[in-house]
Amino acid sequence: DRRQRQMCIRDRYKNKGLIHEYFAKDTTDYNSENVVAVLKNSDNTVQDITEDSMVLLKNQNNTLPLKGDNLKVNLFGYAATNDGFLLSGGGSGGTSAHRDNKVTIYDAFEREGIAYNKQLLKAYTDYISYDMDIWDSDVCLINPGREFYTDELVNQAKEYSDIAVVVLNRYGEENPTPDSEEEIPYTYQLKKTPSGNVKDTERHTLETSTEEDYMIDVVCENFETVIVLYNAGNIMELGFVEREEIDAAMFIGMPGQSGALSAVRLLKGKKTVEDAEGNKSEVQISPSGKLSDTYAYDFTKYVPSFVNATSRGTGNLLYAESVYIGYKWYETAYAEGYFDSITTEYGKGYDGVVQYPFGYGLSYTDFTWEVEEGIDPSVAVTDDSEFSVKVRVTNTGEHAGKDVVQLYYTPPYYEGEIEKSEINLLAFAKTELLQPGQSQLLELNFTSYDMASYDCYDKNTNGFMGYE
Repeated sequence: DRRQRQMCIRDRYKNKGLIHEYFAKDTTDYNSENVVAVLKNSDNTVQDITEDSMVLLKNQNNTLPLKGDNLKVNLFGYAATNDGFLLSGGGSGGTSAHRDNKVTIYDAFEREGIAYNKQLLKAYTDYISYDMDIWDSDVCLINPGREFYTDELVNQAKEYSDIAVVVLNRYGEENPTPDSEEEIPYTYQLKKTPSGNVKDTERHTLETSTEEDYMIDVVCENFETVIVLYNAGNIMELGFVEREEIDAAMFIGMPGQSGALSAVRLLKGKKTVEDAEGNKSEVQISPSGKLSDTYAYDFTKYVPSFVNATSRGTGNLLYAESVYIGYKWYETAYAEGYFDSITTEYGKGYDGVVQYPFGYGLSYTDFTWEVEEGIDPSVAVTDDSEFSVKVRVTNTGEHAGKDVVQLYYTPPYYEGEIEKSEINLLAFAKTELLQPGQSQLLELNFTSYDMASYDCYDKNTNGFMGYE
């Protein structure tokens, strides 16, 4: 039947690399000098990109960077295990790394000189048996329940270290297809347990599960320092991060074959670099990524694309947001007063709806911006006009770091004519690593075409259809 066929296909797909390697063998020569150099350079590129992209969401009382020598941590969550930690997603967001190049979060802590609780790791690893049903394993949430967190387990972890690092993950791929006309994937939680798969229709995939909630409670009640790492390619409801007991949180994405090293280095706020002569030294680093999406507290109420995922049995998702996608909807709704009457446990208006806005990201240091050259309002704007804004960024803090300057614009809007969002990202630029007291002049360039409106239906009735 369909279920059996799908299981066979998924099992074969999951192990395609091993099957191919066994029958076809690997005939690639990895030992030549050029290939070794290219592979090393590629791996360094992965680490450079992830270091620049991970986003610090919370850092209460300057908990990060971690301080002290001989650091030890407890890693909580099945997502932290070697099988649970996500290096990539699925579909066009999926890729396969050679097993010798894969660096899990545990590998990263060990390689960066931070010890981890191996007894706790074994407990999580032993939770899942390999003879369990693999049906829907890609979208299954895996985390043990209350019975897992015994007094013995918790006390052993407390004795090992007062630092708890909670790892949460969410697998993702494009265009999920409904299993039936009655079901829309990701609008319910499918959980993998030793006794089989369990469906929770009270919660959607992008909010915490009851098992994760209990784990977070245990950690918050028993550990002095609590850090959350979010390992995923999509956004999630992260309201629980506002809890006073949670000291820091960082979005680490799906870091590829070795990007997990970047996550641990950023937690430490430093890394070891090697110059052309082979000399090694330690340098400070800081999180510098900015969010490319808006994190709302409640997706079911405040995320139009979530509500519009109503294609039952068609295999397609409904696109109905027009230009008001992502941050453009939130900022336009805010400007229109849409949130004025809303009060939630997190605040009033916009602050009660949006937890982390588009472009958000913290640092271990502080920066000041000074516009040294802006736009001359007396210059006439033509179709091919070019513009430049020069901004001097200065590190005024006590830690080395990079900063991102973001330039937005608000276009004229006339009710009933061309739809235009209130705020639009026009250009951005990132500094080099700036030491305390250092500054850099950034230049943000754009053209008038970058601000053009696309009027394919002649909404402003000027007789023209196209960009204007």
